[in-house]
Amino acid sequence: MAPEQCDQRDLLSFSQLEELVKQFEKVLLPHGIHIESGPPLEEICIEILELENRRQRLIPHRPHSDVRNLLRPALGLIDLVRRVVRLATHPDFGNLLPHLRLMNRGTVAQNVHAPADRTSDKIFELFMRLICIEAGRSRVGQEKSTCG
Repeated sequence: MAPEQCDQRDLLSFSQLEELVKQFEKVLLPHGIHIESGPPLEEICIEILELENRRQRLIPHRPHSDVRNLLRPALGLIDLVRRVVRLATHPDFGNLLPHLRLMNRGTVAQNVHAPADRTSDKIFELFMRLICIEAGRSRVGQEKSTCG
């Protein structure tokens, strides 16, 4: 498919992805949610922040390394990040906070197989709730527990 045939909203440059991650962090901070040091969320966000520098060759990259290993987790997270940023001012956003607080606890990239990771299940629920809000479902309720 040629770029002109794609939905232009889906085409983002690496520098736009970098800005999106910064906006994501700004959306989380007022709710007391930080991107913690160590979990996969931080690793993926750092990788996204470095993509433009890699493209410009400001960060060394081995010429024969498989870039898919760098891009796969980033691609698995970025759609969720875009939706969180886009819906941050929605009236139902507060109902998503328990799920958002889990993002530092497990696998967040939705294209990474994590069958035993219960947190990954909750992140998928978050993703689906974001889609429901965007689709116009008027109220997305808060679960009683986001830990089980």
